[in-house]
Amino acid sequence: MKQLMILLTLVITAAMLISGVFFPDSPLMWLGSTAPEYAGLRGGIIAMLIVLLCTKPPRALWLRSLLLAVAVALAGASLVQAMNYQLQLFDAALFIEVAIILAIEALEGHHRPARSLARKITVEYR
Repeated sequence: MKQLMILLTLVITAAMLISGVFFPDSPLMWLGSTAPEYAGLRGGIIAMLIVLLCTKPPRALWLRSLLLAVAVALAGASLVQAMNYQLQLFDAALFIEVAIILAIEALEGHHRPARSLARKITVEYR
């Protein structure tokens, strides 16, 4: 389920990047910013999401630290800019969603395979 959410966020971010650069008057960008700074930020977000899709848990500690630092910075900056009316609605929602995804991935624990609660039953055929 996490992989699907990361993939769909990647698709939405790529659509906003393409729309912002090539089609700034499209309906998708009515509530999104077409500034080049946000296009660069969307490109960085796409790179981070591709890294999350390519690496498997448990990830290295340095990568998890980087993910958490980016998540905190992205969430803080997007909340401050949204409160000051400097950030459009779609951009604020996208950046908060990406910050939550990055924080969840950064705070992952070590995964153990789940044990089956069902008892093993042997069936003998006669």
